[in-house]
Amino acid sequence: APAYFYTTWVKPDAKRPYAKILLVAMDMRQLDLGMEAGSEDPKPLTGPPGVGRVPRDPNVYPRIAACFNGGFKTEHGNYGMMLNKRVLLPPQPGAASVILTKDGRVGMGSWGSNTTIGGITDIEKDDIVSMRQNLDPLVDSDKVNPSNRGQWGFVLPGTSMQTERTGLCVTNAGHLIYAWGEETSATSLGKAMKAAGCVYAMHLDMTPHHTGFMYTTINAFKGKDYKSELLTSKMGIDTDRYLLYAPKDFFFMTVHDPKPPALEGVTWEADPGTQPAPS
Repeated sequence: APAYFYTTWVKPDAKRPYAKILLVAMDMRQLDLGMEAGSEDPKPLTGPPGVGRVPRDPNVYPRIAACFNGGFKTEHGNYGMMLNKRVLLPPQPGAASVILTKDGRVGMGSWGSNTTIGGITDIEKDDIVSMRQNLDPLVDSDKVNPSNRGQWGFVLPGTSMQTERTGLCVTNAGHLIYAWGEETSATSLGKAMKAAGCVYAMHLDMTPHHTGFMYTTINAFKGKDYKSELLTSKMGIDTDRYLLYAPKDFFFMTVHDPKPPALEGVTWEADPGTQPAPS
């Protein structure tokens, strides 16, 4: 099988040729997307916040291959999130969104006019398991910043709009791409994702210490029998952030389990025969 991840970089800003956007392409034939709420954000309307760490389910964590940051804090837009059928914050009409369905599919697009879960073409309301929103779409079809939004989040006082920014986008083939720029604008981030072949993109979190992508190998949490490695040493987050304690929401990628659903009294085993190469 091919690798799960492929990485490259682009320089989309002709006026700032030193500014690079790192891109990680994720093979969604072999990977599944998951999400978790942080221990502080999003701030739910009712009930407790999220656990702020990857699942402790022994059927899940050994298959986690990567983790990366989610969206803005609640106070910076109140963008919607639903996690495992629990609505932390209701969806905002028109916001860029990523959804997960109960059969493991991932969808990206702009939310409709409703402020409740549902209303997505060809997707039943009960099929939606989780959802996360952030800002307007950064790329839609062939256009970067289709809504002509001028403000893409707040930066530290006294600095320009060039800061650490991240995004998530999808290609026509259905593969996801994560983008990270150390010193970039939202427009440049969108240009990079469009150049990578994405047809829809959403802006994720921004500013130093809030963004990062890490590869993981988790055998056990007891005794810290795990390893995590940042995509680049320029990222300012701790390598334990999503494994042990994350104040903000995040996404994680698991290696797809190809086995059929469990049946009582049946144990599935991989066929030892040589499998043909994918066409």
